Amino acid sequence: MLNKLEVHLKPAPVQAYQINGTTIHVKRDDLIHPLISGNKSRKLKYHLLKANEAKCDTLLTFGGPYSNHIAAVAKTAELCGLKSIGIIRGSHADVTNNTLKQAHENGMELIPVSVDEYNERNNYNYHDQLKLEYPTAHIVPEGGAGHEGISGAMEIVKELDQVYDYMVCAVGTGTTAAGFILSKPAQTKVLCMNVFKKADGVAEMINANLNLLLNNKEAVAEHATDFEVIDGYGFGGYAKVNDELKQFVRKIYADYHLPLDLVYTGKAFFGLLDLIGKNKIPTQSKILFYHSGGLQGNKGFGFDF
Repeated sequence: MLNKLEVHLKPAPVQAYQINGTTIHVKRDDLIHPLISGNKSRKLKYHLLKANEAKCDTLLTFGGPYSNHIAAVAKTAELCGLKSIGIIRGSHADVTNNTLKQAHENGMELIPVSVDEYNERNNYNYHDQLKLEYPTAHIVPEGGAGHEGISGAMEIVKELDQVYDYMVCAVGTGTTAAGFILSKPAQTKVLCMNVFKKADGVAEMINANLNLLLNNKEAVAEHATDFEVIDGYGFGGYAKVNDELKQFVRKIYADYHLPLDLVYTGKAFFGLLDLIGKNKIPTQSKILFYHSGGLQGNKGFGFDF
C-alpha cells in the first residue's frame, strides 16, 4: 500500500534563500506532490501502515471545507487503491468548492456534519460509533495527528544534512512541531509559529503531542526549553487573511520564486522575517524554515501569485 503511494512522491530539497542579508534554508516539502505535499505525506505514512496491518480498505478522516488534509487523504487513498470518507465541518458546507470538489473527484465520500458533531472528532466513543458504521475503515485524526503522525514528522529531521540553530514551522495540530522537538539535535531550538488568533493553549497542545510518544510528564518537561511558541502573526485568526498578508506572499514569490500558502507558511514566514528584522534571532544563526505545503488551499481564497 505504501509503495503505491511513494512512487508518486518526489524528494524534497533544502534550498537556500538570501533575504535582507540573511541566509534562510527552506525544506521544500511543498514539492513532494501537488496535493499530498508538505507534512501530509509524512503524517499519513504510518497511518497507511496501520491501515494495511488491520486490512482496512478505507481511510476515514475529518476536516474543514478547505482542508489540505482532506485533499491529501482523498488523493492518497486514490493512489493506494483505497476508499476514503471525509467528515466535513458544517452541515451546510459547500461541497462544490475547489478543495472538496477535487476530493470528491478523487473518490472521497463527503459527509458534512453539524459543528457540534464535528467537535466530537477526538472522542473515542464517537470513533466507536463510526467503526460500527464503517467497520473496514481506519480512522485518521484531523490533520493526520496522533502517534503515527508524530512518527512520520520525526523523519523530516533525519533527512537534513546540516545542524541548524533554529527550525521554524507553522503550528496547526502541533504534530509536526512535536516531531521536530523529539528528533532535532540538542543545540537546535524549534520556533513554533502560531497561526491562530491567540497562542493560548498552543504550548499545551504541543506538550500533549510529546506525551503521546513519551508517555511521561517528567520526560515532556525536559523539552520545555527546546521550543518556543511565537505569537503575533495570526493575522486575525486561523484561516483569516488580509491584504498585507497577500501582498507579502506575492512579493516573496515575485522576488524569490518561493510559493507560500495563506493559512500556514505565509504567516510563519512573515513572522520569521519580522523576528530577524527586529534582531530577535541573531544575525549569523543557521535557520531552517519548514515548508509544510498546503498551496492548494490558496484557491479557497481566490488567490493566485
